[in-house]
Amino acid sequence: MLSLSQVRSVGFSGNSSQRAAVLVMVITMVVCYLICWLPCGALVCHEPLGPPDLLTPEASITPSLLAKFSTVINPCSSYIFMNKRVKCSLSICYSLVSVD
Repeated sequence: MLSLSQVRSVGFSGNSSQRAAVLVMVITMVVCYLICWLPCGALVCHEPLGPPDLLTPEASITPSLLAKFSTVINPCSSYIFMNKRVKCSLSICYSLVSVD
């Protein structure tokens, strides 16, 4: 494994706008991951410690579905933030829909 100093010495050949785009993509992926997996983790911690019958079956299945949905969200978010055509198309669509 590379140490942190070795990774820094490799450098990044892109300019600052590319670095900013990568940073936004990484932050977005981490936030999406947390949004999808935190409810599942909270439910797993609540099950053995909390009172029984507090959650209905419908409420207990929702965090699991969110966790499964993260496998769809992460690749889509990285594609949207890294592809210039998609970003441009989304900005055009957003400008057409915006309220005056």
